[in-house]
Order: sequence, then structure tokens, then C-alpha cells
Amino acid sequence: MSLMNEPQKTGESSGALVLTTEDFYSTRQVSAATGRQIVCFQLSDQWYAVDITHVHEVLRIGQIITLPNAPPAIVGICQVRGAILSVTDPKKMFNLEPRLLTGQSRIIFIKAGLLETGLLVDAVSRVVEVTDECIEPPLSTIDQLEAGLLVGSCRVEGMVVTLIRVEALIARSRGAAESVGMAQ
Repeated sequence: MSLMNEPQKTGESSGALVLTTEDFYSTRQVSAATGRQIVCFQLSDQWYAVDITHVHEVLRIGQIITLPNAPPAIVGICQVRGAILSVTDPKKMFNLEPRLLTGQSRIIFIKAGLLETGLLVDAVSRVVEVTDECIEPPLSTIDQLEAGLLVGSCRVEGMVVTLIRVEALIARSRGAAESVGMAQ
């Protein structure tokens, strides 16, 4: 499968690769020379990724309960095995075009230390290994606030994939929630 799949109309197969338990719980070690494993996903027409060490699980979209007076990036909360998880829309943080939810939409449950959230994404593609040497820092022309959310970019199968700094994204969404009195 390729990351170059064009967005599909509702009802059509998107060609997204289904991630298996092995993708997340493989005993295969990534050597320092190899770099890191990343989970690639689509936001609008662009490809992004997070380091797999921050991914707890990938969930199908269930009921998302909207919260009154929530910051724009917090779309609501959902229940995951009895726990309440905030759901963050990174498209709003990166000023990307919104899209309707489809059968390919997912919530990527991410953690950084004690902080956690669910990232609402348009599709999850695959887990790939990238070397640290192939990751280029964010461009200096990018807004500093947005650049702080990024590790950098790399090429995966000819596509540019932007790596998100999970800790900064969670902190920013949590900070926005605290500013309106939502954080616990």
C-alpha cells in the first residue's frame, strides 16, 4: 500500500492499511542506527506522523460528546474502557481544512508522561521506520508557535510526512483547556 492514495468518496475503499497488534506490540527492536518507528496518518490532504512510543492505541470513532465553551481544538470527550479521554482536532491547531468524519476516520490515543488525548485524524495508514538523519527540522518560515509542535519532516514513499511533537501538542491542547477551566 502507498501513502499516495487520493482521498476517497464516502463508501469507497481508501486503501488505508489496517494496523495490527504486531505493529504496536512487536518485539522487534529499532536500533539507534535505524531511528524510530512512526505511525503515519492523514489530516486533510497532508500526511503527519507521531512516534509510536507515544501511541497507546488507534480507535474507531465512537460517540464524541461536545463540551460547552471548549477551546476550538478540543472537539469533545469520549469514553475508552471506562476512562474519559479528551479528543483533540490537530487540523484546527495547524489551520487545515476540516473534513467530514468517514469510515476511515480514527482517534489515535496518545500519551506523553501523565498527559493524554485522542487525536482526531482522517485516516491512519501504517507504521514505518525512519532514520533520525532523514528527519529535517521545521522550516524557518513556519510560524514559531506551529513550529514548536513539530519535530520535522521526512520522506516516506515519496510523500512528505511531518512528525508531530506529541508532548508539545498535548501541552498546547491542555493549556487551552486550562484557560477555559476544563482541565482536571
